[in-house]
Amino acid sequence: MPRPANQQLNDLVGLIIPFGYAAMGYYLVSSAEVFEEQGILSATVAYVLGGLFFAYALLKAYWAFSKWRRNQEEE
Repeated sequence: MPRPANQQLNDLVGLIIPFGYAAMGYYLVSSAEVFEEQGILSATVAYVLGGLFFAYALLKAYWAFSKWRRNQEEE
């Protein structure tokens, strides 16, 4: 029997959210020099923050995928 629609939607959102974190990380890394020129952040801080966002996106995607796989095995 298929899982309820709200649980399937939660799984889908859980797999989509890491793309937002990865996009923020990419934006910070690709715009690091601009941030430094404008005095917003130093380039080093922007690179570190971008890397942290990207690493968290990978971790979040792993958690969502393992949860999805676990739910598939329970059915």
